[in-house]
Parts: sequence; structure tokens; C-alpha cells
Amino acid sequence: MQIKGSKILITKPMKKDWLSWLPVLFWVVNLYRMTDHGTTIYLGVLYVTGIIGLVKLVFDKKILNSALTLTIVIYIFTELINCIIIGNVGYRDLVNDLLLFGVLVAMFVYPQTYKNGLVCFYVSAFVFLTVYFRGGYASTILISSGNYVSVLLVLSCAYYYLCIQNSNHEFRIFDILPAMLSFLLSIWARGRGGILSCSVLLVLILVYYLRSYAQKSTRNYIIMAIAVIIFLAVMSFRNVNIFDSFMNLGKWQSRGTDNTAREIIWGSYFNKTKESIVYLFFGTPLKYIPVIVSYNYNTHNSFLQLHACNGLIALLAFLIVAIKSLIYEFKNGQHLIAIAMISVIIRGMTDKFIFGQYGMPIMLYLVLWPYMESYVKSIKQ
Repeated sequence: MQIKGSKILITKPMKKDWLSWLPVLFWVVNLYRMTDHGTTIYLGVLYVTGIIGLVKLVFDKKILNSALTLTIVIYIFTELINCIIIGNVGYRDLVNDLLLFGVLVAMFVYPQTYKNGLVCFYVSAFVFLTVYFRGGYASTILISSGNYVSVLLVLSCAYYYLCIQNSNHEFRIFDILPAMLSFLLSIWARGRGGILSCSVLLVLILVYYLRSYAQKSTRNYIIMAIAVIIFLAVMSFRNVNIFDSFMNLGKWQSRGTDNTAREIIWGSYFNKTKESIVYLFFGTPLKYIPVIVSYNYNTHNSFLQLHACNGLIALLAFLIVAIKSLIYEFKNGQHLIAIAMISVIIRGMTDKFIFGQYGMPIMLYLVLWPYMESYVKSIKQ
């Protein structure tokens, strides 16, 4: 407010709400990249969002003195040590991870609203359905694993629920739909890790709703049931019987977790780690494990990947902070953040997509939320 003569001029700070859409744009162009359209646009958005976030970090004393900055320092320092001693990390990886941290900073600095989450998830679902009806997911990079469907949908679903928690939006029955769609699409893709994590997500969301918001009226349940029936009917036009897909997942019975590629990869990694105390503390060199090299240095486990690139200290620090955050969130009624974190962690146990990858901003947002909640609330006032 400014006083000029006898007039009172009310001045409002310039709104920067559009900057809150940068993380959503990052996620959408990542989906575009995943549909085999190249990396140019994705890298452009990553650099722009990452640099904006890092600049904000440097000039904002509140966030500079926060747990977020400490996380960045520990992560980059341990990665640099690995780069020098072990060699799993290159200097290009360091730059990429700094930019990903910039995206994370942007998520905290420009609070994510319910509309952000709504657009993020439903654009993700629309992309996959469009890809399928235009020739099936085999026409994209998703051919490498049906699990990619659930990886990307679980992350966008987690983002959806963190946006609800962030904006204090009242949870409604329609907010169950993202968890339900993620579950149904994961069954369609037949990825066991995806079905497991999406099952946990759906069950926890249903329990949360029934305990907190369920109403006696059956109207909402009827509407939700009609929406699911319409979805299944549309899918049936492409001869996709989701129920048959679920019941005929022979891999669950015939393979389980024995003699699978993941079991061989993990066993080889642990065997190599036991060879040296240096490997245990600073990361096991992946180039000396032929089976992992054959999979393009993919350990198929986000937490093994964290150990491989950052060492034991970074891994233990993440696990300790994640457990403390879960306890805090459940105690303080922030169940949606906790549920989202649990589903992403479960999903991360069987695929590499979190640390140093596109899933890192969402995962670390969920883990660091208890430490950054007061900051987010202060900038929204």
C-alpha cells in the first residue's frame, strides 16, 4: 500500500503463478520424450526450469538455509567422490543432477496447486491412451518394459496427491480416480512391479477416503462406478480385457522372483560389492558387472542405483530421512504425502527411475516435505 497525496494506492506484488507450471511442463515433455520423439524439447525445459530453480536457491536466503540445500550438497558431494574414485558417475551426470535439483527447488518455491496436479496426471493418462489407440505401446520406448507405464503413472499420480496436500484441497471421491486408473493401466501393461505398487496406492487411497471423507449418499459411488465402466468399455474396443490380463498373469505363478533378470542383476551387484570395503562405502563399479553392462548399466533398482552412484552414506541418509518423514506425515495427518511416498518407494525397488532420473524431483519433494512445509506455507501467505 502506498499513500500519495490524499489517495491511497493499493499495489499488489506481481504474480508469478505461471512459474508453478514449469515442473508440470517438465513432466509433460518427459512423457513426450518417452514416446520416442527425441530429447531436444525435454532438455530445453530441463535446463530452463533447472536454472530458474537454482538461481532462486542462491538468492533466496530462506531456502538456501534449508534442508533442501543440505540435501543437494550431500548428494552432489558423494556423487563427485564416486566420479573420482569409482567412475560410475561422469561430469555430465553431475550437471544433469544439478538441473534436476533445480526442478525440485522450483516445486518448493512456486507451490504446486490442485490444478497443476490435475493437468499433470490426466495429460499423462491421455498420452498413454492416445499412444495405445494409435498403434499400441509397442510403438514407443515402452516396448522395452511394460513397467514403464506404471513408473510414469505412479509418479504423476504421486504428484497429483502431493498437489492436493500442498494446496489444502478437500479430497473428493473423484480424487480416487487417478489411483484407480493407474491400477487398471498397470494391469493392462502386465508389469508385476507396477501392479504391486499401484495396488498399494489404490488400497491406501481408498482407506484414506473411507476413513476421512466417505458420505452416506451413494450418488458419488454410482458416478465413480459409471466412470470405470466407461473406461473399461472404451478399452474393450481395442480388444483389451483388463480382467483377463490380470487373471492370466502367469508370470506371477510360474516365475515369481526366482531366476529372473532382476534377481541375477541384484545378486551380481551384491557379490561384487562384497569384494572391497571401498565398493561398500563409495559405490560398486558397474563396468565390472557384465550382466549390468548388458542392461545399459541399469541395476533395475533405484536404491541400488543410489548406492552405485553415491555410496553407502547417501543411501543410509535417504532411508533414515524417508522413515522419519513418513512417521511425521502420518502423525500430522498428511496422509496423502505419505501414501504417495510409499507407492513411489515400492515402485523404485524394481526399476531405476528416481535418483539422477526424471523421478528424483517428485521423490525428494515427498521425502523433504516435512522439512520444507513451513517454507512453502510462508511464501503462500
